[in-house]
Amino acid sequence: MTEAMILSAAKDVEMSAAFRAAERTTATAHLPKLRPAELSFLLGVLASARDASPPIFPANGNAALLWEYLERHGLGGVLGDCVERVTDLPQDLAEAARHRYWSNCLHGTQARQRCATLVEAGQRAGLRVLFVKGPALVDQSYGDDGLRGYSDLDLFTGSADNARRLASACGARVLIDSERQGLCSEIWDSGRLVAELDGWPVEIRFPVAGWTGPLFDMFPNGDLPELVWTATRLPAPQAEWHFLFLLHHLMMHHFFGRFVWFLDLAMLVRRQGLNLGWDRVVSESGRLGMGEGLAAAASFCRRHVDPDFPEVPPVSGRAWNRPFIHHLVQPLVIASSERNKQQASALGRVWAVLHGAPSYLLLADAPATGRPWNGRGGQWTTARVRCVLASRWRGKWGTWFAARLSTVAIWLVYPLARMLAWIPARQNSQ
Repeated sequence: MTEAMILSAAKDVEMSAAFRAAERTTATAHLPKLRPAELSFLLGVLASARDASPPIFPANGNAALLWEYLERHGLGGVLGDCVERVTDLPQDLAEAARHRYWSNCLHGTQARQRCATLVEAGQRAGLRVLFVKGPALVDQSYGDDGLRGYSDLDLFTGSADNARRLASACGARVLIDSERQGLCSEIWDSGRLVAELDGWPVEIRFPVAGWTGPLFDMFPNGDLPELVWTATRLPAPQAEWHFLFLLHHLMMHHFFGRFVWFLDLAMLVRRQGLNLGWDRVVSESGRLGMGEGLAAAASFCRRHVDPDFPEVPPVSGRAWNRPFIHHLVQPLVIASSERNKQQASALGRVWAVLHGAPSYLLLADAPATGRPWNGRGGQWTTARVRCVLASRWRGKWGTWFAARLSTVAIWLVYPLARMLAWIPARQNSQ
């Protein structure tokens, strides 16, 4: 289907005033809570992406509220693909879903044009470019732009200098350069450059020398992974690497806070089949300190998305953060996105910052022996402080102070992590 045909189809779909909307964020914590029947419908839409029988719209369901949740959790296009098969679906909701499906198709066509510009610019400049999420994920997981919407383009290149060169080569306007931001901003989210290309946000990430963590540890010696070319000629990572990146994004960046990110994992596994080396995914998840997260995500996918999703045995031994991780993958908790970093209210954003600071400790596999803060989560927490400070405070004394301050940081962050992990258990016991 051409872009003109998609645009024409999208214009033919008229939404009622109740569903006309400006761009929505993904935040849901400030919305009224869904009733059990409404949450069940939302989960039924999630499962319908794999051609399961679509759910029946609940009697007296709040269509406008459900649409807010569907959109913010990235499932509007999935519903749009199956509206004709959903029993008792209100007309306004059906029209909104159709519009989202065709809008996703149009945006997908536009995104691929920008991707082609980035690939050509990278080739002219002699740079290696690797796309993740977005169109590359659609190619590897969904095979249909209408099902999976996205609002930006994500890619990797080899270094900060390469990211700047790529943005310059394609004429993109740089908005954020992590190495040229304030100290706290770089500690919070290092190794990225955000630019704008023809109205599209483009997030270019890159390995950072000396930094360790579940993302940067995916680049041994700072090298990008092996490339494969998708059906639409996009350079992408192999399926196993892409899965691990998506798990890291779902887990470490967003505390399992959006249904569509679970769907991404399930669709990637389902579409790739035997081409995806599951044993490698499991072993690498353990190496990267994401074994607990993989087991929790797999359990959710098997229960609510695809019963054929591979089963992952729980990590052996006791772990203080395991109940917290299992709390995060409960459907009600995911729906509310209470711990996702994307929040609408000021209080919600403060809550997100409090969870973000000890995120590695809260989510990484706890050490089997030794002090809890000496495990991978603790190592990564100190590294995110030490590496940034050492790069700015150069010299012997700068390195010494960076090491000491990063040690102080873990003493402050670890008690915060234990308290935040304890709160849900306390609430459940009341």
